[in-house]
Amino acid sequence: MEIDENVGEFVGVFIGDDFVNKYDNHSIIEFTGHMIDEKEYFYYQLMPLIRTIFPAKPHITIRERGLRLRYNSKDMYEKIVNEFNLPAGKKSSNIKIPVMFLKNKKIIKSVIRGIFDTDGSIIWDRRKIYKNFYPRLSVTTISKKLAHQLKDLLEDLEFNVYLFKDKEKSNRGVAYHIDLYGFKQLNRWIKEIGFSNPKHIKRLSPGSSAW
Repeated sequence: MEIDENVGEFVGVFIGDDFVNKYDNHSIIEFTGHMIDEKEYFYYQLMPLIRTIFPAKPHITIRERGLRLRYNSKDMYEKIVNEFNLPAGKKSSNIKIPVMFLKNKKIIKSVIRGIFDTDGSIIWDRRKIYKNFYPRLSVTTISKKLAHQLKDLLEDLEFNVYLFKDKEKSNRGVAYHIDLYGFKQLNRWIKEIGFSNPKHIKRLSPGSSAW
């Protein structure tokens, strides 16, 4: 498969919010999200993106616990697990971006965009130490390898990156946070990497309805 920006973004989404496994003769690939905040993203961004790469038919369900997009595709499974070398089963604490997606900046940016769209957030700091609301871009992952990889890649793109870990109060254990602070970095991110998930675009203004 030719590695282009669409494939790169798909892999980023998979790294950020993935599940792939085999059950008897069924090869299952799933993406999950918020039933309200991410419905627009799933229907008008993610599903069309996947359609440009794989002919598989989507199955989407919306329940109280959220939105689930499922594909039953041997071809997709084989590409993800055997060609891209990404792990099957639940999201791994050792997952990282495959080397084949690190060959040029356009592909790297598309992968980062996919990861942020699923595992990232835009936060407006309201503390009194700031004259106005102050923006922060943040990606959270349980993979130490991915966290350090993202830090290195973003620094190569000349972003100022802060990486720290904390012990979350959940069964996920240690979480790693990759943060970028300030309007200059936010504006550069918008220009150079961008967002495909409308929920992030809606948060670009601290006075938006997303608050």
